[in-house]
Amino acid sequence: MKCTLSYALVRNLNALDPKDMVNNPNECRESMKKILTALVHASKVKEKDCVAILVEYGKFLAKIPVIGSTVFS
Repeated sequence: MKCTLSYALVRNLNALDPKDMVNNPNECRESMKKILTALVHASKVKEKDCVAILVEYGKFLAKIPVIGSTVFS
């Protein structure tokens, strides 16, 4: 039996952690790419959709306000 942490999908879910999204957006982008690769291999996402998903995710990361700002609260 494999440990769930051995799966790329699980290991890269930090891309959905709000704290990581604010503090490590570049790392989260890389994790999202790995998540999408795993989903493509599992036939859950079409490869042609990955670029659009990554662009949308990048825009979302860019709009996250800085922690501690009035916009964040």
